[in-house]
Amino acid sequence: MPRRLLWKILAGYVVVILPLAAYSAVLSGREGGSPGFFALARLASVSLAALSGVLLSASVTREIRGLSRYLGGLFERFHEPPPVVESKDELERAASKAKLLADRILLTMDMLRDEKEKVGAVIEQMEDGVALMNSKTEIILHNEAFTKMLDVRRGSDFTGVPIREVVRNPSLLGAIDSYAAAGNTVRREMAAGAGAHISVIITPFRQDLPQKRALLILHDITQQKKIERMRADFVANASHELKTPLTAISGFVETLVDGSVADPETAGQFLAIIQKHVERLSRLVDDLLTLSDMELGREKLEYSEMTPESVINGVEQFFLKTAQNTGISISREVAPDVGVLRADRDKLTQILLNLVDNAIKYTPRGGSVALKCRRVSVSPGTVAAFAYPSLDGNPILPETGEGWRRDFVEFCVADTGEGIPEKSLPRLMERFYRVDNARSRERGGTGLGLSIVKHILISHGGSIRIESELGRGTAISFIIPA
Repeated sequence: MPRRLLWKILAGYVVVILPLAAYSAVLSGREGGSPGFFALARLASVSLAALSGVLLSASVTREIRGLSRYLGGLFERFHEPPPVVESKDELERAASKAKLLADRILLTMDMLRDEKEKVGAVIEQMEDGVALMNSKTEIILHNEAFTKMLDVRRGSDFTGVPIREVVRNPSLLGAIDSYAAAGNTVRREMAAGAGAHISVIITPFRQDLPQKRALLILHDITQQKKIERMRADFVANASHELKTPLTAISGFVETLVDGSVADPETAGQFLAIIQKHVERLSRLVDDLLTLSDMELGREKLEYSEMTPESVINGVEQFFLKTAQNTGISISREVAPDVGVLRADRDKLTQILLNLVDNAIKYTPRGGSVALKCRRVSVSPGTVAAFAYPSLDGNPILPETGEGWRRDFVEFCVADTGEGIPEKSLPRLMERFYRVDNARSRERGGTGLGLSIVKHILISHGGSIRIESELGRGTAISFIIPA
């Protein structure tokens, strides 16, 4: 109860009780008093009691009206008009407003709790690491991605912990110090260990609060950095690949212009070399255009039904003379139950031509190249033996459901050639990557063949697997959905 109201009630109590007490004393102590005196005392007591009651009632009424106006003002803070209560009793109106206000506060608390849960769920599902700090750089809240990116104890709650006890990255600590010193937004990129890179943004948040806060956001840019590096490597490699034959052509042309054209034998040799480099340039440009069209989605697939055996027969016939000239035997093995395949015949043929061409180039005389084809069925019980990775991050097999089954046609090109070092296997499908640059260029390779194969398989929803051992040969297998 307010102190002012308590004093008023006490004063009214004293004012009423004292006259009544005096009246009672008069009645009991003055038996011989005159009737007029008794009447005057009685009238004085009643008057004082009535006056004090009126004053007390007016004071309480003013307090209740003030409380009612205050409650009405609280409604305006909810951006709502004060409620209209139909009652002549001030206390009843104030009580009604208080009840309505209590209901509104409870509703608002429920809404805030719901919004807090929604925001918490959204933040927790974000791939970016998020942490909110106070002016003492203590963590107010954070999500799981924050601890994952910093490689600290995952699943731990660091609420209330100084961020310096959580972060161990010197670059990130430097960014926090820069923000603490200036109070302005800080943006930086930094290494996060294990080849990862993160982008850091520290920005002011809710500066209107008594204790200022800062929002720390960590964004994983590892893939972006990888793409930038690949683009830079691509430009450098493409420039180098183009420059080498152009330099050779330019040199031989200058020699011919200087007089070597007069010697038919020398001129013929030079022209043959120029032709070889021109053909190499043509292959390189064709492969670049093909790869570009595939990456940009300009290359449209022409699906049709075919038997895999007919495609393999065509590839075998194409390389038959080349294999005979190099002393290499070509064999094929097609399973009887392989059935019919629906794919782009030209693109499938291009994959096999590329793989067989590489196999022949890197297999010494007397070696062999085998083309194999079979049908592969995958179900929940056999998924553990399915060793084909996703080439673009999209799932090859169903992720949910029971009783599913997916059929693929698997092709394999195996040779008994030189083999590939294990460390080079993960990079074979990178553009312009070569295990041996000098020998690859000498044999006419552009370094783009397996990149083209990869994109053709991605467009078909397939995958590829490479197994090799130095000195014993290489087996490249790929699948296409049946």
